[in-house]
Amino acid sequence: ITPVIVEPDDLYVMGTLEGQAWEANAGKKMSYDAENKVYTYAIENPEEIQIAFTTKLGANKDDWDGIAAYRWGADTDGNDFVFESQYLGQELSLVQTGEPGHAFVLPAGNYAVSVNMETHKVTFAGEITPVIVEPDEAYIMGVIGEQQWAANAGTKMAYDAENKVYTYSVESENALQIAF
Repeated sequence: ITPVIVEPDDLYVMGTLEGQAWEANAGKKMSYDAENKVYTYAIENPEEIQIAFTTKLGANKDDWDGIAAYRWGADTDGNDFVFESQYLGQELSLVQTGEPGHAFVLPAGNYAVSVNMETHKVTFAGEITPVIVEPDEAYIMGVIGEQQWAANAGTKMAYDAENKVYTYSVESENALQIAF
């Protein structure tokens, strides 16, 4: 007996993307590419998001029981799948689940999402946006004048906001041992 796989009429991305909340009746409809038998959607998110998929939206925002049989997520042991750059372009398994968890946690970035419901696989192509954290303060540590190496000993560096540069000037006849 050969099973017959029926593609769903619609597939939605649900979760915290594009200002959307986790609500049973909220989802972004994916486009269907009949030639390649995949659903596609472009995601541009400036911050971390959590997503899953569903073939049916709920009657209202709390209708989780009504869509439980239609929800698809990360094939994990019930935990969310934290996406990292090494997974870009790889097929990841989906599991049909109405249970909490199983979300894909995507860092900020731009993604082309492709879902093949025949194979129950999802692929995320694109790029992850690097998170650049600028410190509020910077200290120079080490043997500088009377200052010695210690975890709690450092001299605060001056910050040039226009050029976004921290600086510290010192004159010494001795060799310096420093770190930042």
